[in-house]
Amino acid sequence: MSRTAGKLRGFLGHLLFRRASLIGAAILFVVLFAVFHLLGWRDDTAIISGTSITPNVNSTVIRGMLYGMTYFLAVVVSPILLLAAGINAMLRWVLTEVKKGAGPIPSRSRAGS
Repeated sequence: MSRTAGKLRGFLGHLLFRRASLIGAAILFVVLFAVFHLLGWRDDTAIISGTSITPNVNSTVIRGMLYGMTYFLAVVVSPILLLAAGINAMLRWVLTEVKKGAGPIPSRSRAGS
């Protein structure tokens, strides 16, 4: 693997597995969806069923696809990213608590057996 590819892989791995990045991406997806919804692009998703209310079909297709994609990202992907950030935070907390002091969990031995 080349040196540049290794740096890129490390950067992407760092970016993808940071809690702030996951939460930031989730917020970005929801904000983009809200902006497109407020712009009224929901009507342009009618092109999916073959109906179009505007004569300019090219821009309608692009707006409809962007609206559909951001809807999917906001409704399906954003909650998954938030759950991943929460799980990451809990695992990091558990690992720091284990490192702090408890050490290994003592095993129970039966003295009378």
